[in-house]
Amino acid sequence: ELRKLVLLNKEILIALRTNFDKPDIMKELFKRLQNVDSVLQRMTIIGVILCFRELIQDALSTQLEERIPFLTSSIKDFHCHAGSPHESSLVAELACASGYSSKVDPALLATLRQTPGPKVETDEEYLTSCLLMVFTAVSIPKLARSESSTYQAQLEGHSNNIHCLAMAVNQLLGCLFSLGGHDDIEDRLKEFLALASSSLLRLGQE
Repeated sequence: ELRKLVLLNKEILIALRTNFDKPDIMKELFKRLQNVDSVLQRMTIIGVILCFRELIQDALSTQLEERIPFLTSSIKDFHCHAGSPHESSLVAELACASGYSSKVDPALLATLRQTPGPKVETDEEYLTSCLLMVFTAVSIPKLARSESSTYQAQLEGHSNNIHCLAMAVNQLLGCLFSLGGHDDIEDRLKEFLALASSSLLRLGQE
């Protein structure tokens, strides 16, 4: 569904990506975006699921370290010193099953590979992933205008769960760029920060 929303706004998102340093143009282009709320809601829901999963993973790793420390120490050692990409992939799966996190979540990666759509990663699919990143980044200021985005100290979060959005950005976009085969996750996430920062600064000027 996110892919459909990105393709619906493809031309505008491409223009936003290339004009992130031009506030006036960004402002006009953002007004033309469709289904902004839907994208934010879907990304937040993904973030909530991933955060809940992380809590379960933490509990699992804690229990395993208490019960079988000799085995978990070996898994952590493999995880830190994996060699080839193939070995890294296998070790990441082992680590994930033991409750340890990886740069790219192998379980999420496997889920994305099974979703309907093109099975061969092309430049077009990679561009779609980049545009989803752009869509999310330029939409963040809209959350700042919502009263439910106020931080709740008693909850240690926000009532609309936007504190989970960072998890969705890091994990989902990281996996999508990994599937693209360009090995540029760090560069793309830096681009996300540049787009989000530009959009939030524009919010301050308004």
